[in-house]
Amino acid sequence: MWVKRMPTSTQRTTITLTGDGSTSSFALSNVVADDALAEGTEGYVVSLSAITNDGTSFDSLTISETVNSAEGRIVDEPNPPGSPEDPEDVAYVLEIFAVVDGEYVSANEIDETGGVGTYVVLAVDANGDPLAEQPGGDVDVLVADGSATRTADYDTTATRTVTVGSTFTIDAVSDTDVEDDETFTLSLDAGTWSRDGEFEAVVYQGGVTTTILDDDVPPPPPVNVTVELSVDDSVVESEGATLDHTISLVDDNGDAIVLAAGETITLSLSYADIGGVDGIESEDLSTQRTTITLTGDGSTSSFALSNVVADDALAEGTEGYVVSLSAITNDGTSFDSLTISETVNSAEGRIVDETNPPGSPEDPEDVAYVLEIFAVVDGEYVSANEIDETGGVGTYVVLAVDANGDPLAEQPGGDVDVLVADGSATRTADYDTTATRTVTVGSTFTIDAVSDTDVEDDETFTLSLDAGTWSRDGEFEAVVYQGGVTTTILDDDVPPPPPVNVTVELSVDDSVVEAEGATLDHTISLVDDNGDAIVLAAGETITLSLSYADIDGVDGIESEDLSTQRTTITLTGDGSTSSFALSNVVADDALAEGTEGYGLA
Repeated sequence: MWVKRMPTSTQRTTITLTGDGSTSSFALSNVVADDALAEGTEGYVVSLSAITNDGTSFDSLTISETVNSAEGRIVDEPNPPGSPEDPEDVAYVLEIFAVVDGEYVSANEIDETGGVGTYVVLAVDANGDPLAEQPGGDVDVLVADGSATRTADYDTTATRTVTVGSTFTIDAVSDTDVEDDETFTLSLDAGTWSRDGEFEAVVYQGGVTTTILDDDVPPPPPVNVTVELSVDDSVVESEGATLDHTISLVDDNGDAIVLAAGETITLSLSYADIGGVDGIESEDLSTQRTTITLTGDGSTSSFALSNVVADDALAEGTEGYVVSLSAITNDGTSFDSLTISETVNSAEGRIVDETNPPGSPEDPEDVAYVLEIFAVVDGEYVSANEIDETGGVGTYVVLAVDANGDPLAEQPGGDVDVLVADGSATRTADYDTTATRTVTVGSTFTIDAVSDTDVEDDETFTLSLDAGTWSRDGEFEAVVYQGGVTTTILDDDVPPPPPVNVTVELSVDDSVVEAEGATLDHTISLVDDNGDAIVLAAGETITLSLSYADIDGVDGIESEDLSTQRTTITLTGDGSTSSFALSNVVADDALAEGTEGYGLA
């Protein structure tokens, strides 16, 4: 029969019985070995299988066919595990190690980038040395976070089932975080060895701490940059003078920060008035920065902000501004942050008007405007004009002119006094205006001639500017008043002809023989003082009364002597006649009268 080999330290397979002359029974003993296997009750049936040596005097020696067996039973320790009376037998001590350079250790280090930890579970002896022959089987290894985080810092599952005696690995996970070295641990999960149930006791011991060495390069400390604006400036007004301020870059400690080559910062600027000081106007600065771009050269941390002064002609005293940074409109830097300072962000700029006395050669007054008076004739600006006495109107204008005497495209306005003075003409009698005219610069005004009937020479009056009377004069350092106009009034009265003193003459005696209808003809003539004939103009008339008297020594006429006797006569001019006929018509009566006559006047 087959007999299972029992876990005994001595198992008899033969036995020699040796007589002592008194013994007929002999003991057959197998010595039990206390192994570590968890086996319950084990046993065997032993029987005699053969007599291999008969050294007796018996006639025959045979093996009983009926009484030839005996059972032997080994019962596993009956006490509870750990009982001091019968402690469990340890079959194996399993321990986990890290493998470093062929050595089995309880701690290892791996790099964050590309680092791989190698581990093994080994059965060890009482000295902790690995057994030459490993029992195999699988066992669970517990992987636990220390300061490292599984999956984020190292790549494995929380439980690894590994083969006893075979290495396994865990990879580090690289990141960019700058952090302390981090750890995780490995330990055995007691009771999970796949062969654990074969033995009374298996010891799970040891553990490994793995340190992941952080290899991220710490970034430089954050560069938080503040932009500051400072430095007040004051200049005497002169063309091209500059008001200079400083823009600085500083860190949190106030230390200067250099702007790297090629990097840029664009800033917006805002302006406000200085308390108690006149604010600047557009004409005060030829260049006023409202934005500025700082460009790095790799060595500079402070940058100039300059406004260029315009030397205007305004009388302004001191003017000024407060400039500040209002916004960062472009950040072309590598700084971690870029902000405008809340405490160092203003600079004053002051322009002081020329301080030297007016006319000083070191700093002459600036002429703001040159005002000149003109007459306007056919759209041209002239210094003399002529107007007719009758209906004549002179047109004039005061203009601001440039250095060439040409009118400025844009006139400054304001009122100025024009002085109107008699030349040979007399104000109000020959021209109609007041002695002072307040007019608007750039706007025309007129003066009318006054017509009279006097025959006289052409007459003149003049216009000039009353210096210092321009309503805006006080705004400027200097204003020049120049020019003048002479106006000639052209007399248009026709001189009367020389006086025509006319004498009416009556002449020419006449004598006729009395006959009906005969006429006594006389002549009425018009002559001047020189006795020269004067023509009576066409249409003009002269009516004369006639008187008669007797001729001395001659009978006077009577009413019946003349059928027509003129007592008045009207001379009517035809434009060519200076002598007119005066005729009386004779009546032929029957009287014997001799000579009769009359004297006519």
